Amino acid sequence: MLCALLDNNIIFTISDLTEGQIQSSTHQVVDISLMDPQPVVGWILQGNKLVPPAGQTATPSMKISKLALLNRFTNTELATYYTAIQSNIGLLILDKKLFAAEYIDLNRADTIYGINVLASASVGIITSARATAILTNPVTEVERHKGT
Repeated sequence: MLCALLDNNIIFTISDLTEGQIQSSTHQVVDISLMDPQPVVGWILQGNKLVPPAGQTATPSMKISKLALLNRFTNTELATYYTAIQSNIGLLILDKKLFAAEYIDLNRADTIYGINVLASASVGIITSARATAILTNPVTEVERHKGT
């Protein structure tokens, strides 16, 4: 499991540890596997919560499930998209790459590029405003990829 090792309530390293390694550690260990935003080195344990140091902000994960990405589109947009991939090999490749992933990271350059292709003048499946909304709307708990 992904764990933060702390010294004086400050994360000094993050590692994948087994139960045995956790038990034998001489440092305080906190399981951060499912935390969002994901803590990093330098975060501070305050009470039972890890927080960024003063002056830093936490950035929530933009990793969503594949179903969540589909749900960000209207049914009309999806129908237009699936009709278009039948005759557009570039869109078919985009579809295969997106849905071969374990999850969709809305901050990844290739995801941003792919969604913006759908808004391009040559494809025109969605508007640029819709592309922005799909990529930047806050991730809800229902949408969140559970492995992040």
